[in-house]
Amino acid sequence: ENLGSSINTAGWDAYFSMPANGAYAYYVSYTNSLGGADIFRQKLPNAIKPAPVALISGYVFHIKTKLPMRAKITYKNLSNGDVLGIGYSDSLTGKFEISLPAGFKYAILADKNDYYSVNEIIDLKKMTAYEELVKNIYMVPIEVGETARLNNLFFDFNKSVLKTDSYVELNQLVALMQQRQSLEIEIDGHTDDVGELQY
Repeated sequence: ENLGSSINTAGWDAYFSMPANGAYAYYVSYTNSLGGADIFRQKLPNAIKPAPVALISGYVFHIKTKLPMRAKITYKNLSNGDVLGIGYSDSLTGKFEISLPAGFKYAILADKNDYYSVNEIIDLKKMTAYEELVKNIYMVPIEVGETARLNNLFFDFNKSVLKTDSYVELNQLVALMQQRQSLEIEIDGHTDDVGELQY
């Protein structure tokens, strides 16, 4: 897409890219170069800036040893369960990075044999400008007596019916139990974090 004379030249321009914050564009051009093709940086006018995104970075850790782990990272739209992308954390550092568009709520899940991930929620529904967020993921070994927190189970206040935003987390648990037919679990929790403790 030609972005007009403030960016595009009459010559050859290519390899247009931009960082997640959308503030600048980078491209290669022969026009006004120092000989051959050069890389240029151009501030983007508001009219052609992309919709805001959040740059999510973090690390995958073993919940007990706190050592970094390599795992498959899947990010999903929390409202419908659609998979938006898959990546891997670094095998030495456990680091991962993803960009997610504003306007939605997401679940970030990690997957590794013999572990269950404590999944993270990313709520970008009210985001209006570029943000950088840090979300670490902890992997719980599947062992007798082990406890794992399920972060993405949602209820309306004073009701016991699960909201559809809960299905991503529950489907991951179902898949784990289908892989391990002998696995038995107990789910313990509450639907009210506002009222009195007895209630």
